[in-house]
This record gives sequence, structure tokens and C-alpha cells, in this order.
Amino acid sequence: MTHFFFGGFFGAVFLFLTWLLVGRVRRYALNANILDRPNERSSHVMPTPRGGGLAVVAGISVAMTVLWLCEAISFDVLLVASPTLAVAIIGWVDDRRGLSVRIRLVVQSISALAVVLMLGSVHNISLSTQIAFLFF
Repeated sequence: MTHFFFGGFFGAVFLFLTWLLVGRVRRYALNANILDRPNERSSHVMPTPRGGGLAVVAGISVAMTVLWLCEAISFDVLLVASPTLAVAIIGWVDDRRGLSVRIRLVVQSISALAVVLMLGSVHNISLSTQIAFLFF
């Protein structure tokens, strides 16, 4: 029961902080005119602020780091999740300046390969156990 409240409390706090961070990034994107303008492939009809994914990844990264510091998750879980930062950063740079498909593909492929290699070399990791620990 204690783990349920522990996980629920941290989940609520970091959800709120991530929500605040997304709002700040949205305001920044609107002020800096970092907008996704609709085209024939778009699913939206109005210009939409870009970069919210970086705020979500930042919020999750902070939450995972705190959970690791509290010994609620292992360092291996933190390590396996770390390549997502490279993908988020390259996405933000692409939102800001635009990058070639080749550069994005290389960074995303290297990040995916890093996760696969780490999962192959990390022996005592069980994501389901780590996640279940937070809620039960």
C-alpha cells in the first residue's frame, strides 16, 4: 500500500511539473514563432506550437532521476532510457532550425541501437518489476 501512495504521489507531482513545463515551452514557441504550419500532409488546420515533446521528455527524465536517487528504480533502467534524450534534443533542433532527414535518421538509429545493445548487456533488469514497484 505504501508503494502505491509513493508511486501515485511522485506520479502526480511530476505530471503537474511536466504540464507546467509544456505550458512554458508552448508560450516560448508562440513568442519565438516556432510553429508547425499546416500543409497537405498535416492533420491540423491552424499553426501549432512545436517543441512540447522536449518538455515531456525533460519531465520524465527528472522524474526518473529522482526515482533513481530514491532507489525506487535501478540505474540500469535510467541508463536504458537515456538515449531518448538524444532523440528529443535532435527533435527540438529540427523544430527550431530544420534538419535533414539523414541527420535525424542517424541520431534516431544510433539511439535505438544503443537501447538494443544495452538491453542485451544489462543482465538484471526487469522493467515490469521496476514499474510495478512504484504502484504496489
